[in-house]
Amino acid sequence: MAAASMVSLVSSTEVVYRRLGNNPELTQVMRIMENGTGMTKFFARKRPERRSFFLKLDTFEIAWFPAGKLGKNVPPEGTVDIREIQEIRKGKASKDFERHPDEAKRCDENACFIILYGTEFRLKTLSLVAFGRDERDSWHRGLTFLKSTKSFFSYPLVSQRWLLKEFRLLDRGDSGQ
Repeated sequence: MAAASMVSLVSSTEVVYRRLGNNPELTQVMRIMENGTGMTKFFARKRPERRSFFLKLDTFEIAWFPAGKLGKNVPPEGTVDIREIQEIRKGKASKDFERHPDEAKRCDENACFIILYGTEFRLKTLSLVAFGRDERDSWHRGLTFLKSTKSFFSYPLVSQRWLLKEFRLLDRGDSGQ
């Protein structure tokens, strides 16, 4: 195959870190998100529970796992594609927090944030409580940055990421239905 016709695919991680340039603070935020953070997730129909949240740059998504289940080859409990994130709000302004007023009262307002995501008119929410204000601000800043980079991904990279997600679903035996 001629060198001119070969396409070099750059990973999502490389694209993001190139966009960071010389910003050590934002680079540190991305590393923290990739390493994972324990947060409390407020659910629509059950009590809030601790989960471990990770940024997966290879598939450009946030994934969460039940606390204590990491490293046991357990599939994520859920994921949110970063391209589907419409808004990130600081505070407790979501129905998930309202459904559990006793637990919500015990949470520091400055540690709470909501991720609104989806591709349909009615957006889904991910209502979270970080360990503190600094951790919440790190996730807010990192996700805001990632939202701004989504237009810099080439079609081959987006296709590669989609294929990777689909193969992982097949490996788990989860058809997504």
